[in-house]
Amino acid sequence: MSKRFLSAVLALALCTGLSACSENPNDINANSVSETTAIYESTKEIVIPDETVTPDEDTTSDETTTEEETLTDMEEFMEGETIRKLTTNRTFIPADDEFGFYFGLELPPEEVSAGLKVTLYSEDGKQISEMKANDENVYSCYFKPNTDSWVTYNVYAVYGDNVSNTVRVRTYTDDVLPEDNADFKKVIEEFGRISSKYADSLGRYSAENKVKAFNEAAELAKKMYEDSRVVEVRISPDTGNVTIKHNCGTTYSFITEQM
Repeated sequence: MSKRFLSAVLALALCTGLSACSENPNDINANSVSETTAIYESTKEIVIPDETVTPDEDTTSDETTTEEETLTDMEEFMEGETIRKLTTNRTFIPADDEFGFYFGLELPPEEVSAGLKVTLYSEDGKQISEMKANDENVYSCYFKPNTDSWVTYNVYAVYGDNVSNTVRVRTYTDDVLPEDNADFKKVIEEFGRISSKYADSLGRYSAENKVKAFNEAAELAKKMYEDSRVVEVRISPDTGNVTIKHNCGTTYSFITEQM
């Protein structure tokens, strides 16, 4: 990651007095989610493609950072309750990454032994790759996008007559898109308005206002996801915090529970 890229994001973050979180972009994924945390997923209906489609060729409370990810250890990646849930090891990768995104879908042993066909698709219904089963009852494949820019991909798996959840991933380069920089500033401002509405002068929330602020922030984050402004949303009712991973690769947390 270039120093110019990192400095630009830090400068943007430090000019705000709002709640944000310093965190590696790789830390927020489907496998790091606790029982009290939920990653928001679009409820948009997906039509199961027919077999004639062709393959796709193609912290502190006021700090944010972005840094390049490293490949997640596969044993750690496969931990947790993932049956019938499509997961990925990384949500952001460099556009020139050697391997691409890894996707896994764990199915019950009886479905695997029946020779169920599992295929990964892009959101436009184009086939990306056949997913192969391993000894752990996990169907998996790699997807290496054909791009040299910042591009978002929404992918899902079809297994039998069923469709998995959709996973959003994104490629990046050292040069942040100007529109992403501008939108990230807007994101901070939008969450800031919620904070100003419910927090006192010291940034603290009463019990009643904490619930109101959390609910409003959660709805805002979901709307941002639906509008494709963010790649992931993590909603944590136990702490009253909402975390988003913006398109520019920066993680931001709206924090109602002060440490």
